[in-house]
Amino acid sequence: MKNRIVISFVLIILIISSVAIYKYVLEKDRYSSVSIVPENRNDLPLYDGLEFQEHHYLIKGNYWYDIYEFYRDTLPNHGWKLVFKQASIEDSGGFMLRFQKNDKELHIGGGWNPYANETETTFDLNPVLHKTMWIDQKPRSICVYLNKNAVNCNKITDQNKIEQFIKMVDEDAVNKDDAPLQKEFGIVDVNGEKIEIHYDPLLSSYTLKTADERKQLKPEALLELLGLTHLKER
Repeated sequence: MKNRIVISFVLIILIISSVAIYKYVLEKDRYSSVSIVPENRNDLPLYDGLEFQEHHYLIKGNYWYDIYEFYRDTLPNHGWKLVFKQASIEDSGGFMLRFQKNDKELHIGGGWNPYANETETTFDLNPVLHKTMWIDQKPRSICVYLNKNAVNCNKITDQNKIEQFIKMVDEDAVNKDDAPLQKEFGIVDVNGEKIEIHYDPLLSSYTLKTADERKQLKPEALLELLGLTHLKER
């Protein structure tokens, strides 16, 4: 009799555990398409009535401006710093908000769909993108080495090309300490400073590297600009 009771108790525990694990997996998969879940945070209240649907939150009716005001006025009380706000009545009305906290940037956007009579809201959390200036003074020329072992360089004196390169390095590229490096790379000498140009056809970005820092640059015509297209042939 006692054995039956013990076995029954163990089975009940296993069933309860299995149900709990199943619910946890379902909940985890449910939010796999988003970078932040307001329901799981104490510093990001969810506007009353918003419900999660696949990759965004929905509420019936035209509430876009109420949601905009709610997050604009509420999040600073939770430690978020408002760095950008925009609200417009064009195309039925919508908004964009951007907050920063602890090197993280939170984007909240939303708008009303009059055809479905629904207000959609999205939340996105990413690291704050930092940019540092590498080129203090515009050079009269830059020197491009085809690889790390090259002795001679191809000099570029075209001022338009030099300005494009500076813009890519200082304005378009963002700091990223773990940006990937490659075995083969080109080198650009700018005012005596070496900037390595790393490229891999399988990646969606370039890595720029100095002696102290790394930056990442989205796909640009950088190799064509510098005459380093041979890096694409690997």
